[in-house]
Amino acid sequence: MKSQVTHSFGERLREERRLLGLNQQEFGTLGGVAKPTQIGYEADTRTPDLHYLAQLTKAGVDPMRILTGKPVEHFAAERMNWDLVVTIFDAVSEWESENDVRIDPNKRSALLQVLYKQFAETREINPTLLASTLKLAA
Repeated sequence: MKSQVTHSFGERLREERRLLGLNQQEFGTLGGVAKPTQIGYEADTRTPDLHYLAQLTKAGVDPMRILTGKPVEHFAAERMNWDLVVTIFDAVSEWESENDVRIDPNKRSALLQVLYKQFAETREINPTLLASTLKLAA
């Protein structure tokens, strides 16, 4: 079931609390505030500080869902360089074919993540680094 994006900060905060199955006292404690303060946040009569959001984040709450109504994964996917992902995938497939090697699918997934992290900053593949990483993985 897809959750509905709500409009106000307080509504999104309340929705997140309910998704976690917590009452206002319990959720407030996660954020380091008392129940009356939590009630004020959910009623949009008080505004939390960054310490509150940081405490909730440490407890596993998704701050982006509270702030924007969209989960953090939404923003990560928007920032992914999908052209680089495809290029890496193709390079790994080509290397497997050229070297007559088949990398285990579970290992391949982790390998693609490692390679993406290696090349994301420069946005281009370093052939020497790619080859040495693939040799280690095979």
